[in-house]
Amino acid sequence: MFQSSGIDLVLMGHDHVYARGFADEDATGTPGVSTGPVYTVAVSGPEYYELAPEDDNVGTRNGATQVVRAGPTSTFRGIRVTKDQLRYEAVVAAKWDDRSTTGKEVGEVLDSFTVTQYDDGTKYVTEEGTPVPPAPAAGR
Repeated sequence: MFQSSGIDLVLMGHDHVYARGFADEDATGTPGVSTGPVYTVAVSGPEYYELAPEDDNVGTRNGATQVVRAGPTSTFRGIRVTKDQLRYEAVVAAKWDDRSTTGKEVGEVLDSFTVTQYDDGTKYVTEEGTPVPPAPAAGR
């Protein structure tokens, strides 16, 4: 439904962990590049859960790939939208003692990506540090 509606980003909460990923059907053959919506879930409060196993979690059980995960860690998220791009960052807001699964410190960027949409409707999601693919050639 989200793919056919042209939705770029799905923000969810109340899961008590941080995770970001995409539906496996939106994977490309290029590492760090996918198409389709990005799904994020985050916690901003003091109640945390332990992360489910990397190979057996709600994402993998539903045909999705988790790109970034963090447990006992709160984040705040910033989104910047321009004509052809959506830039997302999740910043560490708090960590639960030594139980946090991220080595990032409070105030550091935990996760970031960019969604770029071209005039022909082609859309790419690129991981931080991955070059944005060129616009498709006209007539394709």
